[in-house]
Amino acid sequence: MIRCSLLGTGSLLPGRPVSSREVAKRAVPPLTPEFIEQRAGIVKRHWVEPGTRSAPLGAEVLRQALSSAGMDAKELRRILFVASTGGDWLIPATATRIVHELGLTGQCDALDINNGCVGFLSALDLASRSVATGCGPVAIVTVEIFSDMLMPDEPRCYAIFGDAAAAVVVGPGAGDDGLLGSRLGSDPTLGLTASMEHPRFSGRVHPLRFGISNRTMSEEAVGYLVRAAREALSEAELSIADIDWVLPHQPNGNMFDQIIAALEVPAERTVKLVGEIGSTGAASIPVALDRLVRTGQLHASSKLLLVSVGAGVSYGAVVVTAGQIARGPHGVIAKER
Repeated sequence: MIRCSLLGTGSLLPGRPVSSREVAKRAVPPLTPEFIEQRAGIVKRHWVEPGTRSAPLGAEVLRQALSSAGMDAKELRRILFVASTGGDWLIPATATRIVHELGLTGQCDALDINNGCVGFLSALDLASRSVATGCGPVAIVTVEIFSDMLMPDEPRCYAIFGDAAAAVVVGPGAGDDGLLGSRLGSDPTLGLTASMEHPRFSGRVHPLRFGISNRTMSEEAVGYLVRAAREALSEAELSIADIDWVLPHQPNGNMFDQIIAALEVPAERTVKLVGEIGSTGAASIPVALDRLVRTGQLHASSKLLLVSVGAGVSYGAVVVTAGQIARGPHGVIAKER
């Protein structure tokens, strides 16, 4: 076990809500809202205004998480910024702008992490190990702005992705708090399951694309998730029956249902959000975690299984206790701006 504790959470859905009816009308060729809602299980998603920066959104959700933890920003030793599409800058790290937004110049280090939809789990693993070796507390700030990368003539992506931001603060553990098991991996043999080429190769921003069929993607994704979950549970010396809550990555509604069926988890032990927020990449798990925290249903000893799969193919599973997020002050449910 890695000694650490989840101290606070925050999340927001930036921009305006966009219905599947609006998306269906804009898609090329046009779709029907019923097709999107039945095939993807998504009724709406949020899209920011074009040109919206990630760093201010990240600073906003981090302030929420710090408030939830009852902490001052100056207590942070490290900020990890997570984004599937690279954040605001290639150089310097977007995380450095969050340091500036919070007035923490010279107070802590900051770096960016990009591991597709698994980025939050990668950051949680790194944050936990940092804390356990004396470098903490650590803030994980995840901001996914997909709307700028979507094109109506790529309807598979255009129909499902939404924008979201979330933050989690990780600090020293108390009692039995800790990361109980973690298994992260990468298998590039499937090639470009989902991809977006770097603009320096063509001088323009490329749209986000899927490179394989929905059926193949679903089958492969569920397989990797189940494998990672079993390995993380084995490392934690637990079974799925010992887990109180399972928070999987939520690519679409149908795949979410396939994931929990494959893991043999009842729906009441999950937090399904994809229908109202869309596919939000690495932000989907921390947004669901924040929603769960705000319900007040967690206990300090609650065991959480977090599982994700992303482009690469990257995959991972983490088992962690709820710890101090179940003890701290509760704010409002993730707000919409």
